[in-house]
Amino acid sequence: MFLYYQWDKTTAIRYILVLLSVSFIVFSLKAYLMVPRPQDVRIVLEAYGYSMPSAHASLSFASAVFFHPIVGRLKYGLWLLTILVSISRISLGVHYPVDILVGAFIGGFIGYLGYRLRPLSKSSF
Repeated sequence: MFLYYQWDKTTAIRYILVLLSVSFIVFSLKAYLMVPRPQDVRIVLEAYGYSMPSAHASLSFASAVFFHPIVGRLKYGLWLLTILVSISRISLGVHYPVDILVGAFIGGFIGYLGYRLRPLSKSSF
């Protein structure tokens, strides 16, 4: 809703499409690759599903790449949050580092495509 009122309807729809695309690709790859999660270093008691690629990393990188050109000064905080989310997945023991790298690549690529396909509107908050 915030995007709809802050920028325009097209940006909001394109962002939702980016998130849906990333989710579809990530969960399809998880089902195909079936890489188990780390077992020996897990801080979190239960983590369900497969490990490769990280959905958290994919979605956060897609968001960061998509919003980087349009959020102005907030881009530094956006990237810091993206890096912290990715590191937290390894620190909690629910992902291997390669899961994060693959997720970051997928998310970054789809986020970039979503950015390139949307018309430029407001340049900052």
